[in-house]
Amino acid sequence: MTLPAQLTLVLALSSQAATPAPALSKAIRAVPDIPRHPVIQSEYVALSNGQHRAFFARGLARRAQWADLVDHALESAALPSWLAAVPLVESSYANWGAPGAAEPQRTAPGTVLGRGLWMFIPQTARQYGLRVDEQVDERLDPELETAAAMALLTDLHDEFGDWGLALAAYNQGARAVRKAIHSSDSRSVLRLIELGALSPYAARVMAAALLMESTQ
Repeated sequence: MTLPAQLTLVLALSSQAATPAPALSKAIRAVPDIPRHPVIQSEYVALSNGQHRAFFARGLARRAQWADLVDHALESAALPSWLAAVPLVESSYANWGAPGAAEPQRTAPGTVLGRGLWMFIPQTARQYGLRVDEQVDERLDPELETAAAMALLTDLHDEFGDWGLALAAYNQGARAVRKAIHSSDSRSVLRLIELGALSPYAARVMAAALLMESTQ
């Protein structure tokens, strides 16, 4: 994507930031899996303003390089297409850690231990068949890490039966999500975020998915 096109995206996002409600409503209608909720709207506004707006615009521009890979993988795995927002939030669609790759400031909660488009930490990468050692780091192979991400997301959804909870587990781990559900007696990821039992990660991914939809 050319520089003028990137600037056009930034200007488009700036316009949405000033009047988020109409764009948000239109995007929600296009992505019915994502509900209208104040937590998601708050994240939508946050991603539409200031530093996050630039992060999103750059990531959307970089996505053009990886869209075929990610979108095809999601379709092949029978996963929702809006999960393409995960690497947008995780890495701004930069192959984090690869030689010469951009390393933008992240918007995902948590420490920066991950690498690649999907920001797998070493333990999870090895669990899903990726080699990570002093000689080789297969997280930096976008095809391999994307395949691993499909398997992880599928497993998390199989366990929790809900994409919001699956996304929370992607970020914080399944154990943390099980603990939040048990301690709060709720299976609503948005309610658990409101209670402070979970980070806003799942809502942030949903908001990013809506922003992606609204710029198409």
